[in-house]
Amino acid sequence: MQPKRRFFGPDRQSTAFILAALGSCLIAPAQAEQRSLELSPALEAALSAVAEDASLRASGAQNARSGPTTCSDPGATGSAARQPSAEVDPAEPEPCPLMLAEGEVPEGPDPEEPDTAESQTSEGPPAARTRAVPPIISDPSDPSRLLGEIVQRETERNALIPRSPINDLSEATTRLSNGLYNDTGVRLGLNINHASQDLSVALPNQPTGGSTTDLDFILSWDVVNRGTPTVGKIYAHLEGRWDYGTRGPQNLGFQSLGSAIGTANAFSGYEPTFLLRNLYWQQGSSEAGWFYRIGRITTDAILGTSKYLSPVTTFLSNASTGFFANAYPDTGYGVVAGAWITDRLGVMALASDAYGNRFTDGDLSRMTFYTAGEIAFKQWPLTENAGYSKITIWNNPGGLPINAMTGRSGWGMSVKLEQELTTDGRLIGIGRWSKSLGGSAAIWDEQASAHLVYNNPRLLRILKDDAIGVGFNWLKVNEETRDEYDIEVFYRFPLFQNLDVTLAYQYDIQPANAVTPILKRSIIDDGSAFTLRLRTTF
Repeated sequence: MQPKRRFFGPDRQSTAFILAALGSCLIAPAQAEQRSLELSPALEAALSAVAEDASLRASGAQNARSGPTTCSDPGATGSAARQPSAEVDPAEPEPCPLMLAEGEVPEGPDPEEPDTAESQTSEGPPAARTRAVPPIISDPSDPSRLLGEIVQRETERNALIPRSPINDLSEATTRLSNGLYNDTGVRLGLNINHASQDLSVALPNQPTGGSTTDLDFILSWDVVNRGTPTVGKIYAHLEGRWDYGTRGPQNLGFQSLGSAIGTANAFSGYEPTFLLRNLYWQQGSSEAGWFYRIGRITTDAILGTSKYLSPVTTFLSNASTGFFANAYPDTGYGVVAGAWITDRLGVMALASDAYGNRFTDGDLSRMTFYTAGEIAFKQWPLTENAGYSKITIWNNPGGLPINAMTGRSGWGMSVKLEQELTTDGRLIGIGRWSKSLGGSAAIWDEQASAHLVYNNPRLLRILKDDAIGVGFNWLKVNEETRDEYDIEVFYRFPLFQNLDVTLAYQYDIQPANAVTPILKRSIIDDGSAFTLRLRTTF
């Protein structure tokens, strides 16, 4: 029986053309920007004079000031100066955001704007300057990282359409959240992601299109040492997912296309729709040089992560955004701790219930734990915001066959090399490899990938917060399946200040499970997935 084709998918020549066009998009903006910086001597002299005059004025204002610096203070610099000005009494200083814990530190500013901000509290003088050390846990879907991003997105951003239909609602929720945090130490955040996907081809009698919405409600409460590097917090994360139609995008890839690589990680409905995904205590920060968390945790949002590989912000496939050759258990009770040896070197250890299940409380009575150790390092950082490369070694004694686990015992390792490729840190290269070495504990035997992400390419010129990326994946599920390959491209841009839009394309070659059961004859040789993704936060 022939596979059902929804519309014609591109052949390999067409795919090569698409990749060549994308390459020109990655290179051309950088070349154009470099040419735009070649100023005439007269203009350089004029700009120098203006800068010198501004420096003298700022110096005079600084000497004339007394009392604690606030965000509304004209002398504040960096991210403190860029915080949105709420409507407050002019007689009262504008409160500043408090210090964020490990993982909750917002993304760094644009490379053109050096980060000179100091951590401050709303109670008075600035706290000690936070070290420019990124968190070891860097997955944007991790609760601490996600809440930090929500806080950061409250700042002004260049959008394609400046005025959003929900600007008033967004500003109202921001004022409410900031007021609640200043009064009680409780921070709230809401994140909504939606993906709609169509396949060019599907297995017989299988759907070719579907949509899913993912909702995350995050709460953090500063319990002890508020506003200090050793702040202790409680995090709670409620997650909901629901499909529209018969099948969500993640299952379109698995079941309709027969792909093991997948086409939309995490975009598949839950039964029941809502569940408590994370609930834990976390203490410490990068400034303190250590952190730990204990409670209900999600292992695959902790180990081997990168802020540039996430199905809600960049690439979509399971192979691009997860290490499923690592035999991760599902969400369950566990503990993770990390420490920074230097600003460029950190270590982390984790233990989590091998019978964890996001829909239940797991089974701690068995005392069976997945364990892992990770080394995080920066080999050649070009900016202070450079991410870590990571080497992870894990052991799984066997447990519940869910998530990346088969239920059998085994061990393995993964390597993620992340490197800034330009001095402004906007072009990022990431290479990854993972293998289940001892036994068959993981659902995948081996995987490898290479990705490029270019931040702020400014393809639409007026934007500053867009991103473009291209990725390649190779996967070997086991010895009985054929090798599978995947090419992905995406472009993300802010349509409104509080709404990101992503256009994504994937070309899957030799879907591992698109074969006849007995003779292993190919049913689908290749197929394409086209995805529209929307993202907003409050």
